[in-house]
Amino acid sequence: MSPAAAAGMRIQYGGSANAKNAPELSACPDIDGFLVGGASLDASKFIEICNSSVVHYKAVGRL
Repeated sequence: MSPAAAAGMRIQYGGSANAKNAPELSACPDIDGFLVGGASLDASKFIEICNSSVVHYKAVGRL
């Protein structure tokens, strides 16, 4: 996908995000969010996923 096309739409990663891959997914310039599957059932893991994403998105001006 071209940078112009990616900038014009929101892209959600459709795989299962977890505490291990959330920081890497957040760092992808064309991914604006992702689905959290079974990891959302464990509150501490879900919070870790949310925090890693927020920190990165704020750092790069996407939040």
